[in-house]
Amino acid sequence: MTTQAEMFPKSKIDFAQEFAEHFQADVEAAEKALLRAQDRLTEATRLRDDAEENLRRELDMAQGGTETAISRDSVPSEAQEPHGAGSGPDAADGVDPITGEVEEDELLARAIKTVIDTGAASVALLQRRLSIGYGRAAAIIDRMEMIGVVSGATEGSKARTVILDESDIAKVLAECEAA
Repeated sequence: MTTQAEMFPKSKIDFAQEFAEHFQADVEAAEKALLRAQDRLTEATRLRDDAEENLRRELDMAQGGTETAISRDSVPSEAQEPHGAGSGPDAADGVDPITGEVEEDELLARAIKTVIDTGAASVALLQRRLSIGYGRAAAIIDRMEMIGVVSGATEGSKARTVILDESDIAKVLAECEAA
């Protein structure tokens, strides 16, 4: 005959202790996840507040206020280049849609040095090396194509070919600064 201990090897106390251990581990994991979520929410709130303040300044400037222009450096890089940034057909190639003038990016010289040093030019490379968003990096690549630093043709997702070498860099940078 089988005894109750053989049929039910674990007592209710053993089950309760095992359940409590698993429950405690789940609670600890949930607390960690909650802390991470709170950190993300705090950061998102800070970014929203910064964006609202920048918008207020821009509106004040547009309405003739005395606030100074907001520099790109005052906004974190994640917020600088929202997906699909820019407006109009010329926004990505650095041409101001209102005046028609070519806008020079203050990072253009660093970008040119970077692609000449590495021997290849891609949006992803500029994003990583210069800590900028996709839209700005793509606009810089387009501008480098316009001034003859990189090739225009791309082969799918491969990097563009750098046309210039170290000896040409001073000439190109001088032309960029003169423009």
